[in-house]
Amino acid sequence: MQAIIQSLASEGGLARIREMVDLPIDDMSEARVGATYASYILPFFQTITHPEVLASAILERHLATIYNYLYGPGGQRASPLFEPLSRMFMSLTDGEISDGVVESLQPNPGLALECAVTALVKLIDVNGSASLVEAFGPILEVFCVVTDDARESIWKDYHLAGIRKQLERAQQRFGVGQGIPTTERVQPRSAALPSFELNRDAPGWLSSNGARHDNDSDDIRKISILPTSDEIRSQFEEYRPLADPTQLHLPGIEGLLDRHFRLLREDTIGPLRDAIRHELDTSTRSGEVSKAVIKGARTHYYRNLEFSDIDFDQTRSLRALVFFDQPAPSSKRTQKERSEWWRASKRLQPESLVCVLTPSGSALFCIVVDPAEPAYGGTKFSEQKATDPIAETLEQRAANYRKDSDGTNRAHVVLRLVDHSEENIDHVLGHFRTDEAVESSTLIEFPGVLLPAFQPTLEALQMMFTSLDLPFQHLLAPPLQQIRDTSLHVPPNYATDRTFRFDMGCLTMDNDQVTLSTRDVFDLDDLQQHTTLDDAQASAVFNALTHDIALIQGPPGTGKSFTGVALIRILLANAKKAKLGPIIAVCYTNHALDQLLEHLVDSGIQQIVRIGSRSKSQVLEPLNLRVITASMDMTKLEKERRYELNQQLQSEADNIREILDGLLRPGSDSNLEKYLEVHSPDRHSELFGTDDDGFQRVNYRKDNIIKTWLSESRFRRHEQASGVSHMPARALEALETVHVFHMNRRERQKLYNCWLADMRQILRDRLVSSLATYQKAKDEYDHIKDDLKLRCLNQANIIGITTSGLARNLTLLRKLRSKVLICEEAGEVLEAHLLTALLPSIEHAILIGDHLQLRPQVNNFDLSRENPAGKKYSLDVSLFERLVEPEGGVSGLPFSTLEIQRRMHPSISSLVRRTIYPTLQDFPTVQTYPPVSGVKPRLFWLDHRQPESGAEDSNSTSHTNDFEVEMVASVVSHLVRQSVYDSTDIAVLTPYLGQLFKLRRNLSKRFEIVVSDRDAKDLEDAGLPDELAPQPVHTSRSTLLDALRIATIDNFQGEEAKVVIISLCRSNPQNACGFLRTPNRINVLLSRAKHGMYIIGNALTASSAPMWRQVIEILEEGQNIGPELELDCPRHPDVRMSVSKPDDFLRLAPEVFAALQFATQFFHVRTCAKESALIATSAEKMVWFRPIMDNVYQFAVEITRPAPIAAKIYVTGRIAHRVKLDARSGAFTPNVRNFAASHVRRVRRRYAPRDVNTGLVVCHVRHHATGFLAVSAVRNCWIALINVCATNEILDTDVDFIMGQTYKEIDLDEDPIIFPPCGHFITRSNMDGQMEMAEHYELDADDIPIALKATSVTPSGHDQVTKTCPKCRGSLRSISRYGNIVRKALLNESTRKFIVWANHDYVPLASRLPTEQEKLVENPMRETRTALGTKAESLVLAGSRNNQIREIIRAKNSNRYRTMINLRRAVADHLAKVRVEEQPFRRVFDMVQTARRVHGRGRGKFELDENVLHMTSELRATALLLRCDITLLSDFVKQRPMFIGGEMQVPLTIGLNENRRDCLDFIQVAEKVSDKLRQMEGHFFFASFAAIEQMARPAGATELREAALEHVRLAEAISEGHSETFRSILNELQDVSLAIKEGVFYTPVQSEEWASVVAAMSREFVTTGHWYRCENGHPFTVGECGMPMELARCPECGAPVGGQSHQAAEGVQQVTDLEQQFAEIAIDRDRG
Repeated sequence: MQAIIQSLASEGGLARIREMVDLPIDDMSEARVGATYASYILPFFQTITHPEVLASAILERHLATIYNYLYGPGGQRASPLFEPLSRMFMSLTDGEISDGVVESLQPNPGLALECAVTALVKLIDVNGSASLVEAFGPILEVFCVVTDDARESIWKDYHLAGIRKQLERAQQRFGVGQGIPTTERVQPRSAALPSFELNRDAPGWLSSNGARHDNDSDDIRKISILPTSDEIRSQFEEYRPLADPTQLHLPGIEGLLDRHFRLLREDTIGPLRDAIRHELDTSTRSGEVSKAVIKGARTHYYRNLEFSDIDFDQTRSLRALVFFDQPAPSSKRTQKERSEWWRASKRLQPESLVCVLTPSGSALFCIVVDPAEPAYGGTKFSEQKATDPIAETLEQRAANYRKDSDGTNRAHVVLRLVDHSEENIDHVLGHFRTDEAVESSTLIEFPGVLLPAFQPTLEALQMMFTSLDLPFQHLLAPPLQQIRDTSLHVPPNYATDRTFRFDMGCLTMDNDQVTLSTRDVFDLDDLQQHTTLDDAQASAVFNALTHDIALIQGPPGTGKSFTGVALIRILLANAKKAKLGPIIAVCYTNHALDQLLEHLVDSGIQQIVRIGSRSKSQVLEPLNLRVITASMDMTKLEKERRYELNQQLQSEADNIREILDGLLRPGSDSNLEKYLEVHSPDRHSELFGTDDDGFQRVNYRKDNIIKTWLSESRFRRHEQASGVSHMPARALEALETVHVFHMNRRERQKLYNCWLADMRQILRDRLVSSLATYQKAKDEYDHIKDDLKLRCLNQANIIGITTSGLARNLTLLRKLRSKVLICEEAGEVLEAHLLTALLPSIEHAILIGDHLQLRPQVNNFDLSRENPAGKKYSLDVSLFERLVEPEGGVSGLPFSTLEIQRRMHPSISSLVRRTIYPTLQDFPTVQTYPPVSGVKPRLFWLDHRQPESGAEDSNSTSHTNDFEVEMVASVVSHLVRQSVYDSTDIAVLTPYLGQLFKLRRNLSKRFEIVVSDRDAKDLEDAGLPDELAPQPVHTSRSTLLDALRIATIDNFQGEEAKVVIISLCRSNPQNACGFLRTPNRINVLLSRAKHGMYIIGNALTASSAPMWRQVIEILEEGQNIGPELELDCPRHPDVRMSVSKPDDFLRLAPEVFAALQFATQFFHVRTCAKESALIATSAEKMVWFRPIMDNVYQFAVEITRPAPIAAKIYVTGRIAHRVKLDARSGAFTPNVRNFAASHVRRVRRRYAPRDVNTGLVVCHVRHHATGFLAVSAVRNCWIALINVCATNEILDTDVDFIMGQTYKEIDLDEDPIIFPPCGHFITRSNMDGQMEMAEHYELDADDIPIALKATSVTPSGHDQVTKTCPKCRGSLRSISRYGNIVRKALLNESTRKFIVWANHDYVPLASRLPTEQEKLVENPMRETRTALGTKAESLVLAGSRNNQIREIIRAKNSNRYRTMINLRRAVADHLAKVRVEEQPFRRVFDMVQTARRVHGRGRGKFELDENVLHMTSELRATALLLRCDITLLSDFVKQRPMFIGGEMQVPLTIGLNENRRDCLDFIQVAEKVSDKLRQMEGHFFFASFAAIEQMARPAGATELREAALEHVRLAEAISEGHSETFRSILNELQDVSLAIKEGVFYTPVQSEEWASVVAAMSREFVTTGHWYRCENGHPFTVGECGMPMELARCPECGAPVGGQSHQAAEGVQQVTDLEQQFAEIAIDRDRG
């Protein structure tokens, strides 16, 4: 199709179109017109109106050419074509055309009509002047009549709603929309309440005082998104449209779009504008952070801004390097502290919005750029230095980004322009003017403000204001004189066909046939009986399918998502026959979108595409549009056009960089010469041409011609001869005929300044034009990618996207033919966002939400409905709420309400049922929820009077309450200790960010904390980033799987938890409860819990809100509110324990009470201050434990660390307190869970030392934590006795897999239990077998390890795989008994990974060497006058190899060795990383040796087994580096005679003794590890360096020649018997031997065999066979079946490899563990 359109847009194709248009159809009868249309015109129309053609970005240019040509001058071609067609279709409708003509339009005459109308409407859209051509108006009216009065016999089975919709949109452009037939019924508005209206000023020039500033317009399309400088300086109040449509300056849909654009812009941009204006008004302020001066805006200020450099980047466009004073918080810090402060504060983060403000009020908006970010095409800055003048500067400073890098108290950042307007470009260039004083500017940062968060939506609203193609206009913005007529709330267009019926069989349990027609009566009971839908859900599904805008209200827990999935399943089942296209699923947040799409995936729905990169779902990653399109191929046309555009972009980028160079250095000779050559040839000839006598001027310093001309000394004789030296400066007009050398100095300077000013203006105009050209080409380049995306999206069933993502991709999505939109949590989405989601093709919108829960969030409280002053704007009223509960006497649309909740226990749901949802019902299962363990009431308000702390502003986010923080932490810890709820089952909610910050800081000491992305961003925006919180104690935190959720109320809607703990925070004498007084927010707060909910707050303060008063009354009825919370001990239900403050939990926690009840005897604990003691204290104390309850905590208050212990390792516990005073009451451990390192481990009596007394107690920490509690603090132990109180589930657990015995059948004295961290438990004998203890240790009769076995296993041994728990494969790393085994296995695993990585890194480097060698051979140097060492007395190539290469770099010609030098550097870096010293075993050995020396424990023998070290990688890298040096040295010596000039007079001194010494060292190491290949390479390298030195000094090299030939003979001797194995190196030896013997130049070029070896190495990594090692440890693979079938020789050492008949050769061992490691690495085979 693309090729056809391209051909039609060509000159020949347009000629064919002209032939068709010139057909005399105007003179034909309607019958002949019909036949001609069917034969000639219809195929053409079908081609140019094909949906994929209209949607294609690559064809957009060609299609515009076709439609413009078809339109003709003033529409002269189009109107004569379409006017007869309209008459023909009218005759067809009236039945005046013969059946033959009708037959020619078959199979569907409606398709012929649609093609004609689509072509006409598209033609009008493309040509803006079409609305001025009168002939098109009557044509549109005829087509409207045709589609309205259509006869069933002609248009049967064809749906005309889409055609009518196109005609309606076209007539809107002509301003004759009133002529479209409509079925709307005018109804008078209901009587409104009397009101007093104030006069309001209109926007722009409609204002009585004129426009407020240059960005104030009555047309939103003319308003800049970001504020202009004039807008910032303006003191007039901005125009804010009201929610009342009668008060808007525009009616209907235009007024709706205008209102939401202005209010959304005011909400997002207004605080920024006001903050900048405030800075202008108070420019002398020195503070760094705005202290709530501007409501809703937090700012940082950076003073004395200086632009240092500017450049153009193909991705980030214009970017500038700017410096500024360090902000006050970092100015007094050290460089290290400053670096940490910048990191923790998260200031000037990439993509942050900033403003450069001058004292005069000129504002320039920029985006912060990350210097480490990849540039256009994936090239990083480090790779741009050759062509990018600013890249090297940024690269050098990237390591000290925004630090004090130049010794002054300055910081720097890289910025890019938001908009390349002429004003902004002038602003930037003004900072680089050297002839004018530059104002000291200020950089203003707006933390957390990201331009993509609001700019796409605002731009989308502007675009929609132009097209006015929003669907459902009669419902969204009814005429002012009418109320909304709910009878127009009709089924979607696609479902109105008389034959269409929804097939709902996909929902039925027995695949029964259930269908729904929008024209017939439907039995809801039938749907409910055959599906799992309840009555309300079935009704909601029915109503949603039978209304074009469907509204479903879902109270908390009623199954909104379930209902949404059911609707999607029905729609997909009917998508093909209804031609629905992809269904658009929209959510406000990424988290909600991920949840919805995961539900769809779980339901078995296929072809889902997720748009956006912010998804955190692993399930959805393969479904991301970015991932899918990466595997798609472009068409030929797309590839060609992309190449053309890429070339154009590169060319234009080079042009822009050249212009910038001229602007930054306008006075340079080269730039001025270019200017004069084009714009003043005569002056160019005078300065750079011949003198008066016709001789070429000789300038010894060509870069100073202009400077010399401007000075007096150089050409003083010219001035004296002409007598102008002391004359006053003449006017520029008078100097036009004066030679430049006949002017005096002042005149020259005057002319020079004129040139500079003119050149700047010319370059500035070129820059603006080039940037516009570049942007246009880049947009087209990006649109090519859109075609790929479009092809993908058209094949999708579901397209998931957020509202902001939809706005960013609106141009792409508008090309889809999607008819259905589903929005979840619609009550939480701003109407502006939802309006942009209503694509023109949408015929069915399903909005699911709850207007009684949270409203959309707005930044400016002055625009919120919750603010009495902001109610008149009501920006935070969603479209869902406005349609359900409109104001001003307009009727709301019908909506469905779900009524059965499946989340909350009835006692909890009663709080919202009796206040908000009177019809809410409880599903039977919620009544069976178990009680909350550890607390008697499942619902309770802990009332207190502890005051809050924080700002007085009731809407501030800084309110906190320290008492509630501690109380929440105590309740959470208590609930977790019950071992019933994991921390994931518990959620902590609070309304304020300040309280959230303190809760996170406190709870993170005990638990892993999860904070949602939105809360994390809000904390960061509020200046409370996570990095500033204290680091948690890692030993007492649970894993990520046990993370505790804490959140603000506003960011927890849609979530739930088994137990919810709420901190209300507010407690003050004024009884001000802030925004918690809003019923919507209270509703969400009270409806998140399933099993239990605990509110901690001041009831008196909360009761100032009406809904809170109702809730408190309900709680009082059930006695669920009070100052004390009653705890529960399941073993002692009669004992009353109540807490009112955090300390009460330590005193009365049930686990402490139960422990005391079971402590039935007196125990004596002795501690002393000895090294062998268990607890180090200052004196010996006597403590008596009694089975009574008293205040233990006051006597035992400090946690102790275990002292060095002389007891056996089987003693356990770390559970104790240092006793400060004699405790005569129960001094038992008060808080077991918090102070236990893991599970509470138990001690066997016979292994306990005499200093530890044990007592029989019950532990509530873990259900399987057993035995006798060690009262004193002793070392970790992993052995436990059986718990006398264990449950049957624990007792029946299998713990002996060999004998098949359960826990209760085990004799723990004979075979104790091991408790891995994962929580499973296995007998010691089973675990010892799993860990192969006998292979690593000498064991005594009791299986006690007494010594390590003297074995050494190489890292490739198959038995060194890290062992895991046999039940769940969990880690055993923390079990001390197996520590040595696990640590050794981990080191082996690290070594294997090191080997794999080394090979992966080596192959591409080795494969580059032959290419670089071929370049040098195929491109010999030509004679050149580039001097080589012209300032040196001699050129010396001696000393170390690095020194030799430095000399080559210093003396090299042009860029001959640039890529070869880069390769050598990469190889050297690789070598540094693979040296033996970097290997895991060696690094651990070095660290242990260092620790032994530091701690004075150097006695005893501690050696490293060299067998565990891997030498191959280092040898291989060393060999490759030597090859690089040989290549460079040989080419340099060979090409040296081609230099002409200074180097011929400079002798070359060469001495490669160090090189050959390196070769000898290399040979020695290779011999040590039996690597024959490396030995031969070492001899070859020695001979190669000798050959190079012989080339440079052929005379007197006899001794060197003999030594080299001897090394050749030694290498050949090594290869005896293995010539095929070492064929490649043998060929190289022959070449170097020939060069030495015949005295010719030696040119090293890697043979094909060598390249094949490298390629084979690459393939080894992806082999499907198995890995083996030869007898010397070198790896190789066997392919196919993976078993050896033939004998061969190791390429490294020549040892036997392979085997015969599936039997490996002697000494060959299989390496099973390496196979998995290598399989995980993917290497591009082509690189081999």
